[in-house]
Amino acid sequence: MSTNKKTSLWAGVTLVVVGLLALVHNLWPWWFNETFLWAVAMTVVAVGLFVTYHQRRQGVFLVFAWGLLGLAGTLFFNAYGDPLAEVSGALFVLGWALGFLALHLRQPENWWPALVGGTLFVIAALVALAGLDLLYTYQRRFVFFFGMALVFGYLYLGVETGRNRWPGVLALLSLVLAVLSLLIHWVPDLQDYVAPVLLILFGIWLTVRGLRASGSRTEVHASEDSAATDDESES
Repeated sequence: MSTNKKTSLWAGVTLVVVGLLALVHNLWPWWFNETFLWAVAMTVVAVGLFVTYHQRRQGVFLVFAWGLLGLAGTLFFNAYGDPLAEVSGALFVLGWALGFLALHLRQPENWWPALVGGTLFVIAALVALAGLDLLYTYQRRFVFFFGMALVFGYLYLGVETGRNRWPGVLALLSLVLAVLSLLIHWVPDLQDYVAPVLLILFGIWLTVRGLRASGSRTEVHASEDSAATDDESES
């Protein structure tokens, strides 16, 4: 983009922002405070980062643009006051979550933005639920573990992570913990047995995995010894 076009673009954005500020000042003068001005400034910077991303195609601009929009939303909600202020923190986390998820959509071969964005999205949902006081504590635990099970399940089924199986294992573990968070609330006596049972199951899994790896190595060595014996007999 030429210098004249860039100057025209930013001049137009500046005029629109000034006009919006004047309009808001006339319609809702109680909003026109320092917090509101910071929110507008963050929005303008975010728009500039979006434009920069479309020009350079560098993911860092996309992530920070969404993050600043989340921060702007947080400031807007705080300027308005209750009840929107109760979920303002969730908007900040949600902005960064959308940034990483947008980066994953642009670069679907990379799995880590999906992991970070999905985790932040679950945390944003929990912050909103806590701010609105909609669910009990055990229900929020269920939402967290179930949400993480969905995130890891997506990584295991929908994203190429090499030959690693860790997303599937963590998805299953998160799902188990989600169910246990409900069962422990309904049957409190179960909490005395959950940790030992999980340790036993994890130990069994490690043992079976070790035996399989040992068996694979034994087969490899046996095939190598057999090949060496054949070579000696032919010579």
